[in-house]
Formats: sequence, C-alpha cells, structure tokens
Amino acid sequence: LGTLLIDRKRFDEAKHVLSVAIQLRPYYGKAFYNMARMHEELGDSQKAWEFLKKATDGDFDLPDMFVKLGNLSINLSKYDEAIRAYTRAIMGGHQSDDVSFNLANAYFMTGNHDAAVKMYHMLSQKNPSDGRFAYNKGEAYFIKKDFNNALVSFKDAATAEKPVIQGHFRVSHCLEAMHKFDEARTYLNGLFGSELDNEFKRSIHQQLSRLD
Repeated sequence: LGTLLIDRKRFDEAKHVLSVAIQLRPYYGKAFYNMARMHEELGDSQKAWEFLKKATDGDFDLPDMFVKLGNLSINLSKYDEAIRAYTRAIMGGHQSDDVSFNLANAYFMTGNHDAAVKMYHMLSQKNPSDGRFAYNKGEAYFIKKDFNNALVSFKDAATAEKPVIQGHFRVSHCLEAMHKFDEARTYLNGLFGSELDNEFKRSIHQQLSRLD
C-alpha cells in the first residue's frame, strides 16, 4: 500500500502506512527503502539517506541497494559511508566500472590516495580509451608528489580516445613542480598545432604568460 501511495504522490498517507509496517516489523528493509524513495522524490536527500541506511541494515541487503546508498553518500559528501556501501555492493557481486570509479573517488576524497591510485590504475588498464580514469590517477599521484607518474597519467588522459583535455594543463603543472619550466613552455607551445578549439588555445596563452 505504501508503494502504491508513493506512486500516486500521496506522500502523507504513504508515510503513515509505511510507519505502521515498520512498527510491525522493525527490520523491514523494504519499508525503509520505500521511505527513502519517498523522501528522495520530496527532494530531502538527507532523510532519504537515513532511511536507505536503515534499509541496508535491515533484511533488504541487495547489492543494488548498497550502490544507491553509496551514490547518495557521495552526493552528501559522506565519503566514509560511500566506501562502506560500495565495498558491500562489490562483495555482494555487483561489478561495474561506475561503482569502482565512485569507490576510487571516495578513497581520494578521504585521503587514501594509495587505494585510489590502485583502483584508478585498474580501471585505466581495463578502459584505456576513457581518459577519466587516467586523469584521476594523475591527480592522486600529483597530490602524493609523485610527479613522474602524474605526468604519464595526465598525458594518457589528454591523448585518450575519449580525452580529458584538462590533462594537457596538468602535464605542464607537473613539469613546473619538477622545476622543468622550459619543458613546460615547450609542451604548451606544441599544443598550438593541434586541433583544439580557440578557447582552449587562449587558456594556453594564459598558462604561458603565467610561466613567463
């Protein structure tokens, strides 16, 4: 009944009957899940997260629920919770690059850059055409001050089949961090012959001005 009432947008009635269901069965995960779904439709992400957390703590622990909890946790900057949720999803058999990427990003945000690098590397090896994985790996290396590996990763990101063009600038930042200022200028000047749009080339000029 609660599910039907949510579908009909009769949220006050839905809240009442779902509350009754929870009183009758305190660990009824599906009831908590529907409470979460209702609050998500109402735009209350925090309440949706709280009920979804209770759903996964109850008797409704499907891997997809942990994925959803992880996504909500990321949106609410609850990165430790996101790590726990995505890990549970993977342990439950959910395998997808998106979940692994989100887990790597959560590791990065909590400062566990070694774990982030490991996952980004696995993803970039598996998907060399997608520059996002190499780019984020570069950011993790950069924050670790491993500028050589960051440089390689940013170059891979910028030249991938699905590139992250910002990787070109990060290459120059790595060279700067290594005090290779002439190489940074040479690299940036070399981009003017590529098929990049005028706005990007203006950004290159700004970078070169800053180096001067």
